[in-house]
Amino acid sequence: MKRNMKYRRNVTSGSNGCCTDISDVVELALDSLPPGSAINAGPDTAVYSFDHIVRMAADPAFEGGSGKWTLIGGSGSFDNETSNITKVAGLSSGLNRYLWTVTRGACKLEDMVDVVVYDLVIPEGFSPNADPGGYNNTFVIKGLDLPKQEAELVIISGSGTQVFSTNNRNGNDWREWDGKNSKGTDLPEGTYYYLLRIISMENGQLFKKSGFVVLKRY
Repeated sequence: MKRNMKYRRNVTSGSNGCCTDISDVVELALDSLPPGSAINAGPDTAVYSFDHIVRMAADPAFEGGSGKWTLIGGSGSFDNETSNITKVAGLSSGLNRYLWTVTRGACKLEDMVDVVVYDLVIPEGFSPNADPGGYNNTFVIKGLDLPKQEAELVIISGSGTQVFSTNNRNGNDWREWDGKNSKGTDLPEGTYYYLLRIISMENGQLFKKSGFVVLKRY
């Protein structure tokens, strides 16, 4: 809120009759923040990602104020550094730190947010044996963000035969591999191989990886 304060000075005629009435006004403008003002840059978070993109969601600037994002540590470029809701690309692996500053006149509020970026985590084994709570019953890739990615996973047996595949293209539902083949039959224990392909819908970046996974049922 901006408050205006006015001071008036009056000068009246003197005894010599040489002075006339003079009146002037001095106006002072004081910037102030709304009562109880506070801002939040958003929660600290950790993400598993291959395209190293995150979306920020801070409190908006209050009426009459403006906001700005600043890189404090790590890396990242903002789509719109003055918007409380914006995409940040080019994050570094590890810790990235950003400052959201809201100003009005000479008044300023700030809040920091940390984003820790990890690479995708692809397990080297799992055991689909109906563990309580579903623990380790499926082959789960940590870091998939399917609403923003186009992904495909192919599982191949040790003999080179494709036994399972899934993708989310063209509205298909992504299925976690549960140790069964594409017909729903349990596969035997052993070493299998995966082919993973992901395209980021945010920047078109392609991620491809292959490796092995051990299926156990004990």
